[in-house]
Amino acid sequence: MVLPMGGPMDGGGGSTLPPPPELLRFKPGILGLGICYAALLLLSFISGSLSNSFNYMFMTVVTLVMYSRANECMMQCLLPFTLFCFLNVLMDAINLIGTLARPYPSADDFFSSSCAMNRTVILLQGTKVYDLENKSDYLVPARTKVEAEFNLCSWHTVLGNIVLILGLALDIFAANFAWKMVKAMRPPEGGGGLLSSFSGSPGPLPGPGGQELGGVPRGVGGGAAAQQQHPAGGGGGFQPFQGSGQTLNAH
Repeated sequence: MVLPMGGPMDGGGGSTLPPPPELLRFKPGILGLGICYAALLLLSFISGSLSNSFNYMFMTVVTLVMYSRANECMMQCLLPFTLFCFLNVLMDAINLIGTLARPYPSADDFFSSSCAMNRTVILLQGTKVYDLENKSDYLVPARTKVEAEFNLCSWHTVLGNIVLILGLALDIFAANFAWKMVKAMRPPEGGGGLLSSFSGSPGPLPGPGGQELGGVPRGVGGGAAAQQQHPAGGGGGFQPFQGSGQTLNAH
């Protein structure tokens, strides 16, 4: 006897089942996410801030693949996509907190294109400088302490910080979007839902006459089923011995 087993594979050629309409309605949103992540990737390369470029590149590839190959990848990629969205939110939040907490450039210079600061340095070798007042050159000997001006802020850092904030906002939106996709795959009441479609967990096995295996309807306990199948005093069950006993004599 061959029992039909439910799962993500169909009974024909073993190919994956197409996604249900509940998932297909998210395709335009997935394409929009891919375009937004591609734009953030381009801006990160322009600003020179490549700390999150790998995340943006990965999300761009995954979303575009889920959109272009929805029948093969949308259901299989949904759980990893959702997990990575939430990880991106955590990593971008940590990166933003670290950027705001550093001493220089400080949080006050987050959107500043100039943040000049004087710092004392020691010359490792003699350096010739030009005196503007006397209009002459003179040599500063090695191991001399001098003050030098540093400026680590520019339009590149401003653009990189803007990309960081936009990336965190997009990650939060993507995580919420992915969670809505997972919730859309849940059945209204009971059932295996999304996890059973991935794991191949079988549903109720049909028996003869459309009943479940064993002929017991769902939700009926074993004791009630036994009483229905073998009523007390009915035929076909065990009948206790009744009547007077007799003794057999061997001759």
